Amino acid sequence: MQLLVTGGAGFIGSAVIRHIINNTNHSVINVDKLTYAGNLESLTSVENNARYTFEQVDICDANEIKRVFNEHQPDIVMHLAAESHVDRSIDGPGEFIQTNIIGTYVLLEEARDYWSNLDSDKKDNFRFHHVSTDEVYGDLKGTDDLFTEDTPYAPSSPYSAAKASSDHLVRAWQRTFKLPTLITNSLKVDFNESIITILTVNYNTSEFIDLMLFSLSSLTKNSYQVIICDNGSNQEELINLDKVVQKYENIEVIFRIQSIHGSIGHAEALDLLIKKSNTQYTVVMDSDCALLIKNWDQLLINQLNTNIKIAGTCEPLERQEKSKRVGKNFPLPFTVLFETETYKKLDLSCMPNDLYKGEDTCWMWEEGYISSGYSGFNIYAKSTRTAYIKEFNKIVGCDIYYVNNNIFSTHFGRGGTIGAAKYKTWFYRYIPIISKVIRKRYGLKQRGLWIQACKNIINQELN
Repeated sequence: MQLLVTGGAGFIGSAVIRHIINNTNHSVINVDKLTYAGNLESLTSVENNARYTFEQVDICDANEIKRVFNEHQPDIVMHLAAESHVDRSIDGPGEFIQTNIIGTYVLLEEARDYWSNLDSDKKDNFRFHHVSTDEVYGDLKGTDDLFTEDTPYAPSSPYSAAKASSDHLVRAWQRTFKLPTLITNSLKVDFNESIITILTVNYNTSEFIDLMLFSLSSLTKNSYQVIICDNGSNQEELINLDKVVQKYENIEVIFRIQSIHGSIGHAEALDLLIKKSNTQYTVVMDSDCALLIKNWDQLLINQLNTNIKIAGTCEPLERQEKSKRVGKNFPLPFTVLFETETYKKLDLSCMPNDLYKGEDTCWMWEEGYISSGYSGFNIYAKSTRTAYIKEFNKIVGCDIYYVNNNIFSTHFGRGGTIGAAKYKTWFYRYIPIISKVIRKRYGLKQRGLWIQACKNIINQELN
């Protein structure tokens, strides 16, 4: 079956396309103008698939839309392309009228012309699926109020009015011309209802992301959203990440190709993520971290006051001396929570000033907060390199963070580099190739043990 998807480079459209290509045998024609909302990097995992085709076309261009229909002969149209966001529609309603109303009209007319010339079997099976929004119904009166299919339309912004107009066009083409259409008014999840935005960067670490999201969904007290920035993972990892994300709610994934790897690339991704946070609190986590105590978020929030504006994990004491951080009561972002407004007022960055001096991602936070008269609350760690920790006694070099002698969280370390030097042994240290293979095999085994140990503790917390 051939599916023509408009707006397929957007956040929702790209997820739809990845699902179709990865989980069905259907083919997809992606029609997208590539405005500010379109990002082909979100489709890198399927772009070379023989069942995927991209057409950079404006849905308002009747000639190009006609060509796409005639050339690709779709069986189904999924119409997601639209200008969106209420604030943007207030600033510039003209684009919303053009794309959402005129664009839908053009698509309907070309679909009708194409459909009317199909043979009887294809004609009977053809569908035009118009993806709309619940905002066409206006505003709910309270938390117990609900929209139904019979709720009268009452749009209250240029965006919702334009979408309501497109809905009416689709219904009219069905009633007047018998074009087989379907309208779905999808609920828009309002992330602003969350009070915490949790940010993390994925780079070939989807298995860690899965554990992180499991720990968050199991142990978080307050409402939250998660934004993941994929920093250029390989195609297999992108497929795995998509499967992981589908298991949880309130997850957004953005995609970028990092120009520089390591700390610089990681810092660039974090700066991008923090700009997207608009909740009261922001949490930054390494992807290979897991929370292990119930209500961890409230515990961190309770540490904040007029002086302390950031709370979270830091390096084990034995490593602080090496990194020249002894006596600096300030967290590093393995798992760290801060007031979003304060952070943005301080105009901070995650970028290290000088890698050659041993500085790393987010180290400049300390200077920014302290110079403004603020301080931080540290949660200290023990490393399995120097301490016996029953639950993690078989794992080399992971950090375990404690609050009042209770395990708070853990950091695997070297999450994306399973063959890292910490897995060297004296016997294999100087053997080329063999040493790397053995380290990687050992690292994968260690990762599995760490993940299982974390799950065991989380399940104990839930009982």
